[in-house]
Amino acid sequence: MTPVRLIPHSISALLIRKSKFLLSVVLLALPFHPLLSQDNETCEMCHDDPDHKVVRYGVELSLYVTSEHLVGSPHEDFACIDCHVELEGVDDWPHRERLPLPDCGTCHEEEQAVFIEGFFGPLMQKGYTSIPTCSDCHGRHQVSYAGHPRQVCGVCHQDILNEFLASRHWVEEEDPSNLTCVSCHHPHFKMEKSRYTPHQWRLHLVESCKACHEQEVANYSESHHFQQLEGGNLNAPVCSDCHAEHQVLSPRDPNSLVSVARLDLTCTRCHIGYEASIHRPGEGDDPRLETCVACHVGHSTDMTAAHSSIFETGLANVCLRCHEQELVDNPAEAHMVIHNEKIEEAQAGEPVNCGQCHQYHYRAPRHPAFSGIKRACSECHPEEQAAWERSVHGISAAKRHPEAPTCTTCHGERFIPKTEASLTGNRSVELCSSCHSDREIILRFQLNPEVVSGYQSTYHGQVYQLGYQGTEFATCASCHDNHSVLPASDPRSTISQQNIINTCGQCHEDVNINFVSYLQHYSPMAHKENPILRGIDTFMRWLLGVTLAIFGAHTLLWLIRLLVRRLFEGKKPPKVKTKYRIKRFDLVQRILHLGLILSFLTLATTGLPLKYSHTPLATWFVSHIISLHAAALLHRIAATLLISVFIIHVLLLLYRWLIRKEKGLFYGPDSLVVRPKDFKDFILHMGYFIGALKNPPRFDRWTYWEKFDYYAVFWGMLVIGSSGLTLWFPETFTRLFPGWFINAAHIIHSEEALLATAFIFTVHFFNTHLRPGAFPMDEVIFTGYLTEERFAEERPAEKERLDTESTYDKLKVKPLPRWTKYFLLVSAYVFLSVGFLLLIFILIGTFFRG
Repeated sequence: MTPVRLIPHSISALLIRKSKFLLSVVLLALPFHPLLSQDNETCEMCHDDPDHKVVRYGVELSLYVTSEHLVGSPHEDFACIDCHVELEGVDDWPHRERLPLPDCGTCHEEEQAVFIEGFFGPLMQKGYTSIPTCSDCHGRHQVSYAGHPRQVCGVCHQDILNEFLASRHWVEEEDPSNLTCVSCHHPHFKMEKSRYTPHQWRLHLVESCKACHEQEVANYSESHHFQQLEGGNLNAPVCSDCHAEHQVLSPRDPNSLVSVARLDLTCTRCHIGYEASIHRPGEGDDPRLETCVACHVGHSTDMTAAHSSIFETGLANVCLRCHEQELVDNPAEAHMVIHNEKIEEAQAGEPVNCGQCHQYHYRAPRHPAFSGIKRACSECHPEEQAAWERSVHGISAAKRHPEAPTCTTCHGERFIPKTEASLTGNRSVELCSSCHSDREIILRFQLNPEVVSGYQSTYHGQVYQLGYQGTEFATCASCHDNHSVLPASDPRSTISQQNIINTCGQCHEDVNINFVSYLQHYSPMAHKENPILRGIDTFMRWLLGVTLAIFGAHTLLWLIRLLVRRLFEGKKPPKVKTKYRIKRFDLVQRILHLGLILSFLTLATTGLPLKYSHTPLATWFVSHIISLHAAALLHRIAATLLISVFIIHVLLLLYRWLIRKEKGLFYGPDSLVVRPKDFKDFILHMGYFIGALKNPPRFDRWTYWEKFDYYAVFWGMLVIGSSGLTLWFPETFTRLFPGWFINAAHIIHSEEALLATAFIFTVHFFNTHLRPGAFPMDEVIFTGYLTEERFAEERPAEKERLDTESTYDKLKVKPLPRWTKYFLLVSAYVFLSVGFLLLIFILIGTFFRG
């Protein structure tokens, strides 16, 4: 701070001599009558008359002056001629009129020099004529050191004087000389401000207030405002910015700028937008609880004191005036879970700063909460804070994007449970999905729009949609890390080429470069990054749709035709059953079919919850019927059983072909190989469906739809089995194939399994069990035989051929024991019921997204 430079004596004397004619006319223009004597008694001979007056410029001035007027003043022992020096040695009385005015600079040379340079001179240059003189402030004869500048300053600054007289600084009952204009303003140097830089001047204003308000200024000196001011921020507030310059009112005055009612308006002049803070006074609220200084404690704005100036108590106790009940009593609150010691310290009277963690003004623009600065969290979690600041989230927050996730976005602000309890399973995926599936955020930041759906289509995503809370299935953080979320192009990223093998190796042993190229977020209908996968997905979807459409139409037409026939021909009377049955399947075939049923139903039951993991029904299923671990184990056991059944069947065919050399195994009416007759039967059957033919075609041992079912098993074993093994042992298969091979296996396995399941539970069930004539159950595959009546009706071509070959009687057998038949039928109905329940599961999963 640069002190005021006073004018040296030599310069002062020079100014006085050059301005002698001005001083003789204007400076210290005292209206004295020129009747002075060599001593006071001589002067008082004329001037002790109270009626002694003179008129100057039409104004009547009193010339009444006695020695009593000097009593108590600095000039108490002065003689008249000490100031009126021109009367010294004068003997001719009365003296002449208009004596030269006394020169105060004779004794007060330094003060006069400052006054001329900093007050009188500048005003003269501006053309002012009524410039205050020494006597205007200090008095003519009853001279005061402090003077009476209010009345003098108020001549030109009446509006400021009115403000001052209405301020807390003016108390009429007190000594009016206690606080005047010159208490803050230099009395002689009006141009004082010009000798300071703007920064120095604002610091000087603070020092001026310190003379009376030492403690308040000391508190202010510790504030963020003063730190900004010291750093050169000219917008940082000083005392007069908040308390006003002249009309300084008591904080208890409702008109004061720092009163409880108006303080927020004062603060938001600089802190624009902070009125959007969460703490806004509501109707009936105590405004003291929701004003700025309730937390920022007046002059100590940084909340470092943790002490409220309004309530004279710790800051934490101020917060607890509103929040105590829920903070202390609610066991789910963060304070009770991980920060309970803060509550205990506050209740014990120790200083606790709630603002260490809480961002009161997070709704306000330009608040640090939007800049990524989380001082409170970093104090206890510096490593996590540093990692977050380097991440894409931290960089986005530093760019003041309010959408960028911060500490409280993921961990909560009020309820902060333990990480291991809150950021696992569905919670972790849902948290990331809240931004990465938000359309506006995706468009604004050009994010991958399929990243969430792509993850949900993977095995990891499916099990987490089922609500699984384990640790061996990856969530977003498992691959991308919790805090250091970086793009794959960054070498520090956990999914970069340098680190991806280690990242996958946390869960998968023997990972290789092909394995880590598996597309975790792949969505075949939205991405063009792999045309092979897109082609596979398109083919499988078309295969599913076309197959179900064709055979669905076939089944529907068949049902309509049978219902029309029943309507017009009526119900046929039951035929009398003979005592013999026609053998159709031997024991080995029935056992293999039983293995096929058990494995298929188990695979469907344990696989559909994954396929439709997005539905609440799937979540309920794995939570109440079969756990995910049990389902995975059963799925693999059933797959092994199905493969075993298929291998045994193939081996039996080879045995019959190569060892027993059976004829007609691959040709003829007893063969399951497709013949021209099958195409003919299909056309005739369709003609029967639409009414073009009166009767259906004459079927032999195998119908065309039975052959289709048979070859569908071979297709399914090839497609579903190979894709399932790839998903079962991905590390092994990726040693031979690229990573997208796993994606292809997942698409094929999912879509083909759905096709097989839907086909079996609709088309196959109808063709075999639900069509009129067989309804409600065709028992032949379970018991192994047909009644002679049904055999003749359903297989007329085979019956005729067997009669011709005289082999019909060889197929006749006696019925099974009644208990055996009922046991098999009960089992069959259980299987059929399970199939229908799974069909309902498919319909819900397909048409209801949950």
